[in-house]
Amino acid sequence: MTDVRNAASNAAQLTPDQTFGNITNTSVTISSSGSQNVIQIANISLTNSANRLIFSGGANDFFIVNVTGTISLSGGAQILTDGELPASNLLFNVEGTGDSVKMSNSNSVLTGTYLAPNPNQKITLSPGTLNGAIIGYQIQTSSGPTDEGAIYTTGPSNVTLTVTKSGGGGGERFLESGGHCLRGDLQRGI
Repeated sequence: MTDVRNAASNAAQLTPDQTFGNITNTSVTISSSGSQNVIQIANISLTNSANRLIFSGGANDFFIVNVTGTISLSGGAQILTDGELPASNLLFNVEGTGDSVKMSNSNSVLTGTYLAPNPNQKITLSPGTLNGAIIGYQIQTSSGPTDEGAIYTTGPSNVTLTVTKSGGGGGERFLESGGHCLRGDLQRGI
């Protein structure tokens, strides 16, 4: 998983087009200013359903969001895309340590791909919806998050992960060693 860590390091070195301090308990829309958008944010902490962070752009726009601290969503807060911007064109490179990405509350939504690939980083999902992918060294789930994407680990082997199929259904268990996809496409039942 050296490639993932190198990608995260390279993303962190990009010069930002837009810079934000802490985005805390508010709604913010960040609009595209070109085909590649590098955004730097100190921390994201959204704690209720009125709090939304929205990335707006066209189908061919890309956002690389370097978060120098952490991301925390609760109480139904959401990170979303708008316009024609697909979730696959939104990348969060999270540099903070500890609970680098944390989502709680069944109405909370993370959209995009989230990188937290280092040993001192952890992604915690309990519950909520992931529209995209997470790639992390430590991934912890509880109460079955709904996953519309993929979950990968760069960490230790023998990881157990429980996710819930979109549209209902019970939790399913997937187990593979570090550096491999822990969860393939649930729609196909892999």
